[in-house]
Amino acid sequence: PLVVRQVLRETDSAVTLVLADPAGARLEFAAGQFFTLLVPCDPAGGPPLRRAYSACTSPLDADGQPATTVAITCKRVAGGIVSNYINDRVAVGDVLSVLGPSGHFTPHPSADKRRHLVLIGGGSGITPLLSILRATLHSEPESRITLIYGNRSAADILFHSLLEQLAAQHAERLQDEIADEPHHHR
Repeated sequence: PLVVRQVLRETDSAVTLVLADPAGARLEFAAGQFFTLLVPCDPAGGPPLRRAYSACTSPLDADGQPATTVAITCKRVAGGIVSNYINDRVAVGDVLSVLGPSGHFTPHPSADKRRHLVLIGGGSGITPLLSILRATLHSEPESRITLIYGNRSAADILFHSLLEQLAAQHAERLQDEIADEPHHHR
């Protein structure tokens, strides 16, 4: 079980949940991993529905220790039972059943590495990339990162101000190309 510490509205259609262990224990996960939420959104009391969401935060705190929180971001899907429930009903103080962490999309940052990572994503696919970006900037002072990130429109850009802030703070190490293109229907 993890408790919802914060609910952050990212865009009109996406929300970030900051989750923590109710006892305050540190959370062990790797940048790029995901967590599976068991969401009790059936009003008839049926079994919870499972949905996987990537961590968008670094697994390390400012002191380099395992973090005490993890954040996941859920983008609303038209007709999506779970995404609409999370966006509309989950509140601070709620306790969610969470499985994980899971996944192997992890670069395992380390201070002795010197590399150039190229991260490419679109839309809500930014979430694991943001975790990797944050962890690498924190843990690999000799590494560079290029982020290429596309969206349907400027209003759909998740973490836009955070990405601009990180690019300004790490201008010599982080190059970002954030594009928003009008969505064309055929």
